[in-house]
Amino acid sequence: MDEEVWKAVKMIMEKIRPFIALAILIFIVLSTIQLIKYNELQQQIKTSCGYQKSEDVYCVCDRGIVSDIYTPDNPYYKPLKDSNLSTIKDGD
Repeated sequence: MDEEVWKAVKMIMEKIRPFIALAILIFIVLSTIQLIKYNELQQQIKTSCGYQKSEDVYCVCDRGIVSDIYTPDNPYYKPLKDSNLSTIKDGD
């Protein structure tokens, strides 16, 4: 019985081996494309540090300016604190 199971496993593995190889090849190609895009993005950031609307990428070199601009993923954003609002408690 074990020999029959082993033969069945070998037969199945022989049938799916080309698909595994194809999946690995596709993974390598897609990874290479993403690596090329990442390197191009890094070059754009390196060569043009500053805001340019015509480009896909921009960076702002002054952290003081960045802290005034609200975006959901801006880690440097600091909201302005109003002295009147800071004394109001939740629920009042």
